[in-house]
Amino acid sequence: MNEPDPDYLLKRLAQARRAAARATESSARTAHLAMANEYAAQLRAAGHAVPANLVMAASTES
Repeated sequence: MNEPDPDYLLKRLAQARRAAARATESSARTAHLAMANEYAAQLRAAGHAVPANLVMAASTES
């Protein structure tokens, strides 16, 4: 089985995190966070670093 490209996974991770931060419904937010967690798990399994979730951290600071 081919290992996904880390650059692709990083882009998808960032996209899912941004979508979760913008989601207005909790079910949509949960779905986007689940996708982000899956991409992060794939990166970790391949031995790559997973960047901090700066989008979510910024959206929770008020």
